[in-house]
Amino acid sequence: MKVAIMTDTNSGISVEEGAQTGVHVLPMPVLINGKTYYEGVTLTHEEFYRCQGEGQAVSTSQPAPSDVLAMWDRLLEEYDQIVHIPMSSGLSASCETAIGLAEDYDGRVQVVNNHRISVPQRNSVSDAQILAGQGCSAKEIKAELERMAFDSIIYIGVDTLEYLKRGGRITPAAAAMGTILQLKPLLKIEGERLDAFAKVRGRKACQQKLVDAMRRSVEEFHKIDTPLCIGAAGFCRLMYDRGLVLHLLWIPLGVTALYVGCIAFNYMQASLEKRRITNTFERYVAPEIVREILREGTGGLELGGKLTRIAVLFVDVRGFTPMSERLKPTQVVEILNCYLSLISDCILKNGGTLDKFVGDAAMAFWGAPLPQEDYVMHALKAAADMAEGSRALSQELLKRYGRTVSFGIGVHVGEAVVGNIGSAKRMDYTAIGDTVNTAARLGANAPAGTIYISRAVADEAGERIRTTSLGDTVKLKGKKEGFEVLCLEEIL
Repeated sequence: MKVAIMTDTNSGISVEEGAQTGVHVLPMPVLINGKTYYEGVTLTHEEFYRCQGEGQAVSTSQPAPSDVLAMWDRLLEEYDQIVHIPMSSGLSASCETAIGLAEDYDGRVQVVNNHRISVPQRNSVSDAQILAGQGCSAKEIKAELERMAFDSIIYIGVDTLEYLKRGGRITPAAAAMGTILQLKPLLKIEGERLDAFAKVRGRKACQQKLVDAMRRSVEEFHKIDTPLCIGAAGFCRLMYDRGLVLHLLWIPLGVTALYVGCIAFNYMQASLEKRRITNTFERYVAPEIVREILREGTGGLELGGKLTRIAVLFVDVRGFTPMSERLKPTQVVEILNCYLSLISDCILKNGGTLDKFVGDAAMAFWGAPLPQEDYVMHALKAAADMAEGSRALSQELLKRYGRTVSFGIGVHVGEAVVGNIGSAKRMDYTAIGDTVNTAARLGANAPAGTIYISRAVADEAGERIRTTSLGDTVKLKGKKEGFEVLCLEEIL
């Protein structure tokens, strides 16, 4: 009886490796920016991690039933039976889907629900190959694998909050601040459930908690498997009598090597992730601010809000609504992303904190989370860079789409409350107050390609800028008569 062993790439076995080892591997679909790729076939691991690092929209999906059925039908032309080992039913619906599909195959396809993923799932595949080699039927292999389903535990230390942010469980600013505060959720996969079992602060505490959890599991394993160890000793003696030496120390040495290897692996993984965590926060503030915060620890940050003097910039894309009515949605998104990328680059290049995108507008501020020298001029330089960059980008988009848009920018300086604003369950690192509202009004009233600033900003910059005063001819909502608005003409 020929039995085919089939799994998916969640086991860590690639299609290429499966072909070399006699395992039939179904590639898992991965969606990147709405387009479907297949792991190890049309998408390499390097490309996957690159897309993640670039912040592209990456998600996974269960295999299409048609793909599963096609592989089964192809294998049954050569094999008598199939053992299909998908990822745990507690983590994906792909297992239950496969079980339902197998009902039409009269027992020739046995789907194993042994509640595993990653390395334990790979081990199940190896066990299935051994059992098949011993002449076991697909049904017998399924029964044995499911009997051992709960004999493995996976401990996970979440070193970045990036994907909790992408899943909408926490806000982008909360994820960034949580990363700086080194909050590490600890997860455990045991059987069919993925549960959080602890939460610590700092990578060292995370590593220690993981080591403690593994130590307890190993100790419990030794208590349970003492008879097995005695049996192993008897087996070593039997082999010795037959001329084959198996040293008794191999068992404890193997366990010790595995334990040390787990510690080393987690340490190396934490070191490799350090740069990725830094890159995450660099998406919100300039790299030099990230380095300063990491150097000072949490001393430069306070939970809650504090009154801080900051420069606030609002930039609004002009002509976006009429353009969106005339172009295809994909073209509108592409144009908008070009402009928002330009805005982000200008803010971060000039040391600003990118607070948020609101539709086709953006808000940034200078002077927080850490004090900055000459922060008003940094804000003005960012505004000037945006205005200059938008002209070149407008020409490029005009050639490609026959449409263009431009910016209206407003800058104001004053005191605002900066910090974690919101509720205990959902908060955002942002700035609020009259200073922010005034900057928003200036940006909303600025014509396309124009930078409006307040008298306070002009006084801070002094003779380093050239402006044209508009007096109080520009009426800002919520402002009394006499609020002077100036147009920034040039930075000298």
